[in-house]
Amino acid sequence: MTGDLTLGRLNLREGDQPFLFCEFTPSDDFAQFAPVFARDAAAIEGHDQAAQEDAGEAMDELGLRLVHEADGSIIEELLIHVSGNKAWFRY
Repeated sequence: MTGDLTLGRLNLREGDQPFLFCEFTPSDDFAQFAPVFARDAAAIEGHDQAAQEDAGEAMDELGLRLVHEADGSIIEELLIHVSGNKAWFRY
């Protein structure tokens, strides 16, 4: 989530510490933020550390948080990456 928008749903597939790997299903609201995530994914794929830091700052500005649907618990400090229908995060 960012603000009151739900950007998508994560379905946990596996964990390999420190990251948890998920299937990502975007919501309609995701489209307006997709370029930020695409920039991050391209920086990771290109092994461009400076671009990764810039993308990370842009993502931090979104104020993303994970909200567990079942119990409402919230993770506010996280590192998340999305590429297509895959996402991985750590907190």
